[in-house]
Amino acid sequence: MKASPGSITIPSQEVVPVPRRRSLPFRSWIHTPIFPLLLNAVTIAFAILSDIDIARTTEKDLNSFSVQSVLKLGTIAVAGLLGAWGWWSQQEVRRFLTSIPGLLFGLFGIWFVLALPFSTIPKISFATSVANFAMLLFAVSSLAILGLERVLINIAIGLSIYILGSYAIYFVSKEHAYMIEVMSLTNKIPRFGGLGHPNTLGRDSVNLSIFLFGFALQKKIHWKWLIIFIPILVLTALSTKSRTPVLAAIIASFPIAFSYMQGWRRIQIAFICIAPMCLVGFLFFSMIDSDRIVGGVVSKFTKTGSMEEITTMTGRTEIWDFALKKAIEHPIFGTGLGTTPVVMAERSGYAHNILLQPTVCLGFPGGLIMLLILLWNGYWIFYATHPIVRVFLAFMLTVGMSESLHFGPLPESMTLLWILCSFAPLAPSIEPHRELETTKEIDLQPSKLTTVRPFPWI
Repeated sequence: MKASPGSITIPSQEVVPVPRRRSLPFRSWIHTPIFPLLLNAVTIAFAILSDIDIARTTEKDLNSFSVQSVLKLGTIAVAGLLGAWGWWSQQEVRRFLTSIPGLLFGLFGIWFVLALPFSTIPKISFATSVANFAMLLFAVSSLAILGLERVLINIAIGLSIYILGSYAIYFVSKEHAYMIEVMSLTNKIPRFGGLGHPNTLGRDSVNLSIFLFGFALQKKIHWKWLIIFIPILVLTALSTKSRTPVLAAIIASFPIAFSYMQGWRRIQIAFICIAPMCLVGFLFFSMIDSDRIVGGVVSKFTKTGSMEEITTMTGRTEIWDFALKKAIEHPIFGTGLGTTPVVMAERSGYAHNILLQPTVCLGFPGGLIMLLILLWNGYWIFYATHPIVRVFLAFMLTVGMSESLHFGPLPESMTLLWILCSFAPLAPSIEPHRELETTKEIDLQPSKLTTVRPFPWI
């Protein structure tokens, strides 16, 4: 084509695309299906292995290594590495950690470090601090990358395998499935524990019931499965002779029922239901031999058949008094994280209270931080949108009145669920996989750029 007079001819040049800068391998492999697959597998493995205590570990075993302790430490180490990779590569993980619960758990982490030099057993406190920090990163990374539903399903699978394994131990070797609890010199109570402590099996049975109940409310499973499995799980919890989880589950179900009523109608219905029951109970006990009835109830709902077991909450009032004395002896930095099996060996090894346990381990500042986190949890019992989160938090706070739950030598499944449900109310505002979306360039025209998901099936 001939140029017109006065025009300038610019020679055509071929546009060469600039090669994209490749990211480091440890930052790019997260965009493959391998990373979420590992998160799924490790979540299931941790839910199983963290609660196993076949050897019935005591304070004398804390300084030794066994097969189960190696498996637990290995799983926590892998979980910590995956959590660290998630923190490095995912903006959502960092956003979670800068939220209100992230800052509160961060304060715990800072206090872990400050209290470490003052621990009565520094090496145990160091290992426990690292394990809890690893679990924090892993829980938040799993929540941000997999989403809440997927993580809950993974934990439910792990708890199911743990309970099935406990029954397998029972059928293979009945004597190894039971733990003998010494109530006195002449009174020894056999309790079904399966793969671990009876209290752990009782809590796991109730947690799995909560999961099934929540999935049914969301119409993810049919209600008929609840009719089949809930009675089995309740009987499992009762067979452990751990009454607290069952009673706590009943109490924890109230927030869900409460949410289906609106306004003052809640109070009216509660009054209409409770007042006649109280009146009938008063008339009933006034017309019969109440001492005989109370004695029968006590014999059925206690291990020893003694009223003192109820008034002292199976000796927990003495444990709380002893734990408070230990906290007063070490008011600032505590005895050290994970050291209660040693410093409280003469009183069951734990504080048996969700608030006293960190107070003994980390002093009164640690107890204050725990109180703030529990207040955060308590708020979301009534305002979280996910039913499993609401019921679990109510269950945890109720059980926590008489159980330690957290800050033992190594984190358990309850710790993973606690961290997960503490951050879960913030999850709806953060879409999983947002940073996992990558662009595939077809040509240099912006209109032909497409977005694809590397693993849409998760």
